[in-house]
Parts: sequence; C-alpha cells; structure tokens
Amino acid sequence: LDPSTLTADQQARYMDIVRTYCSCTLVPSYRALGNTRAKQVCAELQAQQMERHLAQGAGRPADYYNLGLSQSAAGRFEAAMLAFNTAARLNPRHAGAHMALGLLAAQQGRFPEAIGHLRQAVLLSPGHADIYQKLGMVEASAGELEPALDDLSAALRLAPDEIATLNELGIVQLRLGRVDQAQQTLTTALRIDPQHAETHYAIGLLFFKIGNAEKAVAHLQEALRLSPDNDQVRQRLQLALAMRDRPDRPAK
Repeated sequence: LDPSTLTADQQARYMDIVRTYCSCTLVPSYRALGNTRAKQVCAELQAQQMERHLAQGAGRPADYYNLGLSQSAAGRFEAAMLAFNTAARLNPRHAGAHMALGLLAAQQGRFPEAIGHLRQAVLLSPGHADIYQKLGMVEASAGELEPALDDLSAALRLAPDEIATLNELGIVQLRLGRVDQAQQTLTTALRIDPQHAETHYAIGLLFFKIGNAEKAVAHLQEALRLSPDNDQVRQRLQLALAMRDRPDRPAK
C-alpha cells in the first residue's frame, strides 16, 4: 500500500489504522510493518509520545537516547542529534549516545566529529565489536586507513565470524596494497557465507585490481545474481568484462 495514492479520506483512515496498530508496542510494531511510510509514521508517533513525556519534567539520559532513536527513524536527524547530545550531556559515559552521534555525523559527511564520538564510545564500551566496526568503517570512509585497519581488526577479535567486518577489513587491506591479506580475509568471509553478495563483490574488486579478469568476472556475476538491482555491481562487472575481452590483454 502506498499512502500517496489514496484520497484524503482514505489517507485519514489509513493514518488512524497506523496509529491504532502502533499504540501499544510502538517499536516492534513499526519494525514489523512492511510499508516504509508506515514505519516512519510510527516512529514519528513514538517520538511525539516521548516528547510529551519529557515535557512533563526532567528526563533521564535513557529517555533522551530513546527519543533520539525514534526521531532518527522518523528522518528527523537534527532533532535526533539534539536528543542524543542531551543524553550525552546528562550522562557523559553514555556509549550509545556517542555512537549514535558518531553515525549521524558520518551520515552528514562530518567525519572528524563522527570519529571523535565513536572513539569516545569505544573508550566507554571497549567490549562491543559493533562500535569498533562502525568506527573502522567511518575511518575508512574518511581515508584514515591505518586506524581503520586497527579498529576493524579489534572488531574481528571480538566477533570473528562477522561478515560485514571481514568484508570491510578486506577492502581496507586491498586499499593499503596488502593483496594477499585481503584475499585471505575475504576468502574467510566467503567460507562463512558463500551466498553473500557483498563478499563476492569485494573479491571481484580484488581480482579486478590485480588484473585477473576471469575471476573478477566470475565473482562479480555471482554478486549480481545475488543482488540483481545493484547498479554498482553491474557497472563494475561491465568494466571487468571489457578488461577480459580486450584483444591486447595478456593471457592469465
């Protein structure tokens, strides 16, 4: 169902249904709904409910943190930043608030700010692989490859079978020119999950970089089969096919 195709009366009824559906257990409900707009509506309702609660008196850091999560899910990113900042101000040791602030800042391209918050989250909660992983990914996006390598490796020590961490680590190793390490890392990821599109894509990039067109094409074709709507994979596959079919390409 796309609410934008409904009449005004139908949209009003639809919104009533969404409100009723979400009224008892808002977070599980909006996650269960299939329609993106319905999820956003439920997140907005939850944020409004929390704002009314906080308006009645001083809230706890956890209240502002949960408010930030709802506002972020509703697409209200500036309001979410304010809520997370309030949670961090009330409790400077709130690792979740710093992590959320870091991810929102990274989403807006403010990488130094993002890295600062995520590093603070790591200091406050050093046993969580997810924080190290997110920090490493943001550092890689900012071009800080050596710190990214360290933090992704730390994440992997805490969660050795995490595919997303293995993939990101392999890409960072490849960007640093450590081809053998990257191939070993990505092969480990593929062994854990042979049907993971992003892993096949990453290995395809590796073989493309070292000039092995046949293997690049094979992995990129598999990535496209597993993720047929991914234009990035399709474009890279076209480049690999062109490299493979180039008449002057030396045989492998």
